[in-house]
Amino acid sequence: MVKPSFFEINYEHAKNRVTARPREAFYVRRYLRSVVSHLVDIRNSHPDITEDEMKELLFKEIDDYSSTVFEISFVFSEYMEYISNQYMRANPSKYKEISEKLKTTNLDLANLQYSDCSSFDEYLSLYIYNLKKDLFKFIFDDYMEGTPEDYINFDELLQENIEPLSAHFFDRKFSLPIVSQVLADKNLDPAKKMAKMREFSTWYRLPSERKSFLDYAKIFVYGSYSNLSKDAQVLEDLLRKDLARATDRTVQKLDELGELKTFLIAEISQLISLGFPEYALPLCEGPNANLEYLTSLRDKESWKVTKALESIVSVNKLKSLHSANYLNSPKSLPLESLLALNSFWSNRYIKSLDTYSEGMFAVNHFDIIHKILSGEKVDISKDEVNDMLIKMNTFYRPACVFLENSQRSLDADAINREEIDLGNENIENKIIRFSYEPFLNLMEKRDSVAYKKTFDQLCPHAKNDIREDSDWYIRLFNPIYASYSMKDYNINSLIASIENSSNNFANAGIILDDNYDGSSSELPNVIGIGIDAGLTSPVRFHIRRTVLVDFLKTLNGNAIIPIYAGADDFINPETGKLYPIHIVSPLSDKHKSIIKRACKNVESYDIPNLVAHLCFISPKSPPAHLCDESTYNSKKKKGVLDVKYMDLETGDLYTKSNDGSYEKYTPLNRKGDDSHEH
Repeated sequence: MVKPSFFEINYEHAKNRVTARPREAFYVRRYLRSVVSHLVDIRNSHPDITEDEMKELLFKEIDDYSSTVFEISFVFSEYMEYISNQYMRANPSKYKEISEKLKTTNLDLANLQYSDCSSFDEYLSLYIYNLKKDLFKFIFDDYMEGTPEDYINFDELLQENIEPLSAHFFDRKFSLPIVSQVLADKNLDPAKKMAKMREFSTWYRLPSERKSFLDYAKIFVYGSYSNLSKDAQVLEDLLRKDLARATDRTVQKLDELGELKTFLIAEISQLISLGFPEYALPLCEGPNANLEYLTSLRDKESWKVTKALESIVSVNKLKSLHSANYLNSPKSLPLESLLALNSFWSNRYIKSLDTYSEGMFAVNHFDIIHKILSGEKVDISKDEVNDMLIKMNTFYRPACVFLENSQRSLDADAINREEIDLGNENIENKIIRFSYEPFLNLMEKRDSVAYKKTFDQLCPHAKNDIREDSDWYIRLFNPIYASYSMKDYNINSLIASIENSSNNFANAGIILDDNYDGSSSELPNVIGIGIDAGLTSPVRFHIRRTVLVDFLKTLNGNAIIPIYAGADDFINPETGKLYPIHIVSPLSDKHKSIIKRACKNVESYDIPNLVAHLCFISPKSPPAHLCDESTYNSKKKKGVLDVKYMDLETGDLYTKSNDGSYEKYTPLNRKGDDSHEH
């Protein structure tokens, strides 16, 4: 039997991918209307533009849309630093323990990345190493050069060189070398040394100078641990800035892609159909933006509702709630809520980018640029689009291999903390670029003959130039490929935040099928996650179970995770499927007022549990139907969320005791009870 060629294998795989998505050709064909309209606008704005110039303009546009994906490149590392810092501040003895272990560790800390850590202790080790390394470089500076061993022994070296080093440092930074006499005085205990330092600090008029002086004095007196408080604020500010900027940019790009208004109309239309139209009002404007008008749309046909909402929805109001300036303020959202918000929009953007990439590949395949500039009519059938998708997907497998190998070959030092200014707002700072030429050369050398022969038959009206087609494909696919690995890391950050932050979500965990009775360990390969993060809607996403289990064991030493309470609140009783969530945004002041009113009269709504759950924005006020019955006070309308847990390796269910230990739990008469375990 003749072994199939690489092209034959990729061609069969492409046909299977397209067959598995039978409606994709329909959606791409519909999306091409927007693409054609966009190209016509470019032609009208540049009457003398050539085909090559328009192609170059589109390549720049593709790169701009693609680069948005990389805005969250460092979020996982930054968040793991952040929770490592939080943990150390709460457990000072652990800081001392890890610091001692670093002296005999086998870890290559100089090249270790947070994505490579295999246990929570390794996260802590890497954080402490980086903290001490940064302090060494700043404190010792030109006094002496350091090695990884010196960084690990920062505190010991600091004390060994306390007098000359402090004189050198405080002379250079504050013109006050005299403080070294106090810092090196062995007859003074740390408290008295700091009292003297506070006296010295009064010599500086500006509060910022006094604070800076005392911050560094603490390091000389108490060692590296004293810098955790300052580092916590730096890490939080940096992470918030990155998340705010990334969310802003993502929402802006979705608007440019023409998607934002569509999502907003779909969300408001659903709220109207669910009998909760007032919840949509803060994102509407105009003379018809009132409760009476929105309510009147409920019984109309869907296309009429869509048409009516086109002139009411306010994309600008939605964008203002996602502006970097708004999100960068701690008063707007807790950090973990911002992380959840960014996760929603990043996931939404990935899907839109996938559609965009198919549309842009069609531009080359159908020679649409030439047709637009020649004034020809662009008329493409669904079958032609389907054949184009098969052609496009022949590049999928070789592109994955190329991009994976390219990432592996990148020098780890290129993303080292000290070589990148993480606070730099230029997105180029977060993108590591490499040439696509090797991929084009490989495709041309290996598959060009078979490619040309096959697609000249399937797509006779296309050029079927493998080099040109592979160039378009790899440009479009690179950000999509990168986004999926970053999505896993971003989700891991959210998982870490569920139980390892001081600002826990109101409700978060896996979305468990209500039929699960705890007797079977057979769980799906893809797990749903739900998070109530104090936003307008819950955030839902999916993650591979193996990825989730590996990360949980790395973080906690087990695969136990909370079960999201109230998942069935969002199940459509007619279809049995979850209501889709089209838009998630921060709560405006108007939203908060609406929630207060709705909470008082929730039983008046057609779907009271859904409305009550949408209003569930604080851990202090879970809705009655999600509370542990033994804790709920009907008069005060307060109670404790009824939380259950699952071990994703064994399928066992648990409750958690006050001391943090897990107790096995077996549900009784699961389908008929009122315990709301999901």
